[in-house]
Amino acid sequence: MRSLRIGVLVAIALAVAGCGADKQAGSVPAGADFAPASSAVYISGVTDPSSSQWEKADTLLGRFPGREKLLASFRKDMQKEGLTWERDIKPALGDELSLVLLDFDDADHNYVFFAKPKDEAKFDKFIELGDEPQIHRKIDGWTVFADNKLSLDNFEQARSSGDSLSDKDEFRDAMGSLPDEATLRGYVSGESIYAALGKEAAIDPDAKTFERFSQSFGKLESLSFSTAAEDDGVAVEAAYSNTKEYKIGNYKPELDDALPSGALFYVSFGNLEDFFNSVLTSADQSFPQFKAQRAQVEAALGFELKSDLFPLFSKEGAIAVYRGGEQAPNVLFVLRVPDEAKAQRVVDRFAALASLGGETSRTIRVHGVDAKEITIADAGFSILAAVTDGKAFVTNSKAELEQALGDAEKLADDAVYQDARDAAGAPDETASFVYANLEGGLPYVFQFAELDEPGSITPEVRANTKPLRSAVLYAKQDGKRTSLSGFLTIK
Repeated sequence: MRSLRIGVLVAIALAVAGCGADKQAGSVPAGADFAPASSAVYISGVTDPSSSQWEKADTLLGRFPGREKLLASFRKDMQKEGLTWERDIKPALGDELSLVLLDFDDADHNYVFFAKPKDEAKFDKFIELGDEPQIHRKIDGWTVFADNKLSLDNFEQARSSGDSLSDKDEFRDAMGSLPDEATLRGYVSGESIYAALGKEAAIDPDAKTFERFSQSFGKLESLSFSTAAEDDGVAVEAAYSNTKEYKIGNYKPELDDALPSGALFYVSFGNLEDFFNSVLTSADQSFPQFKAQRAQVEAALGFELKSDLFPLFSKEGAIAVYRGGEQAPNVLFVLRVPDEAKAQRVVDRFAALASLGGETSRTIRVHGVDAKEITIADAGFSILAAVTDGKAFVTNSKAELEQALGDAEKLADDAVYQDARDAAGAPDETASFVYANLEGGLPYVFQFAELDEPGSITPEVRANTKPLRSAVLYAKQDGKRTSLSGFLTIK
């Protein structure tokens, strides 16, 4: 029964993601005034069935054939306890439900839920039912509940400091980056994460090494996130701030004009050279044997990472995945390189190493361009690499390379790709970009699953994933703050 109670409340909060209260951007949930300033995690979800966008969430859910089965299951479980939605649950719900995790250490005794029910008697009855009734207290007008008394005691002790979460500048800044219409909003304290890491580092040398390595990139100050239901899907937002500015800026993606249309999955990224160099420097400083081992690897490769390989990542890059054969999908990797000669030397060196390792390496012509083909006999596939027109291509499919080098329709003209970008409101400039064609990609994934385990993908799974059309996620860099925005299209 405990899982039913919490499941119903959390499902309500999730189901109405986007059924927003009328708050302005930068506002904080009412529960943040009640939560202690030391909270490690805070999540708030709107639970008011009369809120303006409830209908949008229900419309989205109605596009899935499993909606009625899901609701019937909830009704059946509630009826076992003598409850109904209209009589017992709906009248009890308040405007929002909040969850606070006080500490990552001993989390089972450091979390609580709290709400301001519209009908306290019905709400209390609901959470008291079953073999494992929730323990609850009335504190400053809020009903606070958990499955153990110690959690409630620890919560009251944390609140005794007098400061609330809404008083913290880090919290207000984090929540201020979220859209004003969002219903499900959350916050994670960077300070609490590092406190937990510090405790582990005090007793584990490996954790201590990781702590030193991670802090060389600065410290996470806060993480925030939200979800919202819209007419044609679900929007997600997240942001995190760091004490150091990452060496990854925004750029204008253009390689979708060089890749073939029909991609099932596509990742675009900008300048990674500085980031790779900082990772390498941090690893050299944090791990005693790493520098010597790197020198050995570079000697075997015949080129240096910092001076020969990483500069090839100083501009835009992308990876695209396409429908392939029964063994593996087709993958096409492309970099816009500043020095074609240097890129060709790296390609030639890998080809030479493959030949030394007993594999077959040869030069072939693909759409008028010389390409290196390395055949991995035991694996049953080949890798092709070509450098031309300021770009370096690497792929396991000659057909995809021919389309990339030729006049075939490109990804930028792909209708599904264009619709997904438009639905997500993707900007012209970004720090990174991810696209997934779910309408075409999921059936292909299911095909591999069926080959591995026939019958594993049921008709019900296929039917309830069919409304998922596409997904887009993009990042923006603004000083020490990185924001992530995404949209899942449902039709």
